[in-house]
Amino acid sequence: MYVCGAQPFTTRRKNWMEMFNEMMLFILALHESILLGFIDKYDAKQIVGNMMIFFVMFTVGVNALVAGFTLIFGLMRKLKRDYLFRRALKNIEKIKMDRKAKKTEDFKMASSAYVIEKNSDEIDSKMIQSSFSEEIELEFEESSEKVDESLGHVA
Repeated sequence: MYVCGAQPFTTRRKNWMEMFNEMMLFILALHESILLGFIDKYDAKQIVGNMMIFFVMFTVGVNALVAGFTLIFGLMRKLKRDYLFRRALKNIEKIKMDRKAKKTEDFKMASSAYVIEKNSDEIDSKMIQSSFSEEIELEFEESSEKVDESLGHVA
């Protein structure tokens, strides 16, 4: 009665198991009272004793099955949680790797753009230098020709 009304355990399964155990204990108590004085025949006492043994074995078996299933389902739940946790970690690692690859790709693109820009600046500076040096050589040649002409006229 107390278990039905108060529900002292946290889960419904534990409360139902406690009610089952109380009912079986009550049935065993009835068999015990029958054995103690109501029946004088040996055959009837043996049948009632066998029934008591059966009810005890039945109670132990039901409790063992419930405990076993609880253990197995708890283990399966834990394994599933661990599996999902590991899968989530792999997904997080994959996302991190993708982000890292994207950053690396962005860096490569930026560095290649920098190299292209640097190379184009070097090419421009080389072109300027070469064209400037050509202009200086032309000017030098022209001025040396003028100097030669002026010295040739003088000499």
